[in-house]
Amino acid sequence: MTKGNHIAVYPAVFTEQDGKFLVAFPDIPAINTIGDTEEEAVLRAKEALELSLYLEKWPTPTKISDVVLGSEDHIVMICADVRNAVGRSPKVRKQVTISEVYLQKMQDRGLGLSETINSALKEKLDEN
Repeated sequence: MTKGNHIAVYPAVFTEQDGKFLVAFPDIPAINTIGDTEEEAVLRAKEALELSLYLEKWPTPTKISDVVLGSEDHIVMICADVRNAVGRSPKVRKQVTISEVYLQKMQDRGLGLSETINSALKEKLDEN
């Protein structure tokens, strides 16, 4: 896990059951996901891990050799970049005041206020 650059790698336990792939993270019991294929399960696990790590304190990843597996289980290491979770993170409602001129220009271009503000904040905070 490298928190300084927002990258984390955690072991995930994959279990194939009834043609689906169930995913659990030993270090973050609240995360469970499923996929119709192993590839889909990996993508869903990555998204779930990114959102969880964005919202919570980062636990220390378990060493692969210490992960307990059942007879049908296997480990997949999931790499997450928590910056990807920003767009999926919970939203808050805030009242803002903007220039009527800017509002008109946004409307003329078909831009939404929330989208424009979030885009500007992302650029200003250098989260590209």
